[in-house]
Amino acid sequence: MRRSRIIGIGLVAGMIFAAIAAASLRPPSPRPIPRMSDRLVSAVQALAKDKRFYDFVGLSDYDHASLKLLVTSNRANIGYETARAAENNERYTPLAEERLDTVNIECGDSRLQKMFECSIVRVMRRDRSEIQPLSYSAKPIDYVSASGKHWVVHEVWAIFSPRELSDGFVVEYTSYDGVESTFEVSPEDAREQLLLKLEEDPAII
Repeated sequence: MRRSRIIGIGLVAGMIFAAIAAASLRPPSPRPIPRMSDRLVSAVQALAKDKRFYDFVGLSDYDHASLKLLVTSNRANIGYETARAAENNERYTPLAEERLDTVNIECGDSRLQKMFECSIVRVMRRDRSEIQPLSYSAKPIDYVSASGKHWVVHEVWAIFSPRELSDGFVVEYTSYDGVESTFEVSPEDAREQLLLKLEEDPAII
């Protein structure tokens, strides 16, 4: 397993809430999506004020320069934005869509020189029982550069309930050419990097 806490800040800024929008790529799931209460948001922001923004960039799996897998949570995303604002003596107020209480998994790297295509993502508990996503999308995405160059990358987005992943989990993912990889998120990482152990009874939408 390879894990990197710090990835390019510009890349993080572009990807940090992408998995929220990914839910719209698939018909709505019958499973309800939890929403953070004011109490949980306050707890996240209180924690973030004493940390640096790069403490909340999530967990990633690289192959050389290719970002194959990115695991974040909206709790950590709020922490990221709160800490970044605090460093500039500013205040951050999360938008409604940012308060969806989810763990977000993105598989694939669309950067042309570092491209990685992903076909399948599965998430399991540490006992290897599979966890069903709240939303899942796997599809080819078209990209066009500023110079007009066109390419297509197959990417996967999935969102999960924090409660189901809070004790740690394992991500199995497969490249588009059939190479399988495994990425483990320990209970410590689930608690400290994704903030999944903050006590909360989330509202349901």
